[in-house]
Amino acid sequence: MKTILQTTRFILKEFSAEDSEGFYKMNLDVEVLKFTGDKPFNSIKETEDFINNYDHYKKFGFGRWTIIEKITGNYIGWCGL
Repeated sequence: MKTILQTTRFILKEFSAEDSEGFYKMNLDVEVLKFTGDKPFNSIKETEDFINNYDHYKKFGFGRWTIIEKITGNYIGWCGL
């Protein structure tokens, strides 16, 4: 996991396979998809495959970042360019 930024409440990091379940669940919400433009994943495995093949960090030097709540360690979502 490559940490990009830490605040008092959150950790922003590059995607990793451990984010698959949280990312999958988030992308099931039609309200979320309205704003991301993504399509829902069909399974956690499909989400993990997406993360493992996500090449924006290598291609562009930046990309989406996972947001983790420090206190709980919970997956909050993602942000980025």
